[in-house]
Amino acid sequence: MLSEEKEGLEKSLAKSEASRKDLEERLSDSQLRLLEKEAQIKALEGQLRFQQKALDDAFLEVVRSKAKLRSLETKAEAASNIAEAEIAVKALKVELGAGDQDADVRRAEQLLKMSADEFKNENYGGALYLTNQAKAHIKAGQMRLRPGEGASLQKGETSFAQPLELKLLQRTNL
Repeated sequence: MLSEEKEGLEKSLAKSEASRKDLEERLSDSQLRLLEKEAQIKALEGQLRFQQKALDDAFLEVVRSKAKLRSLETKAEAASNIAEAEIAVKALKVELGAGDQDADVRRAEQLLKMSADEFKNENYGGALYLTNQAKAHIKAGQMRLRPGEGASLQKGETSFAQPLELKLLQRTNL
């Protein structure tokens, strides 16, 4: 009787040991995948920072070009657009609650600050350009808040927070 019980316990122990080893292997595989994903995230964050820097540089170049052109935009038009955008940012912050933490709100505020600086430098075209960019970020934040507004979605469709740019690779008939 004791020997049967001992054999049963040994079998149970063997199964438990095999199960433990299997769990350890799965855990180590999961940890390895986690490390890989973290490395991918860091690489993507680096790319994002690089692309954001390039985008900021492009914005500044457009603003500089507008300053050189001294186009037909007026001081009143620029001031009006800046005021509209500032009101829209404040409204979006209220809708979001803790709006300062939202990426679109932060970016819109940065662009509005740059726009105000250009306005002070009497570059009204550049100020309008930056204000329009800020308005695009405000609109993106509003679309995220109200995803149901706009085009109706089909079953299984999901709307994106930001529109995706599509490239035509080949001509075809649908």
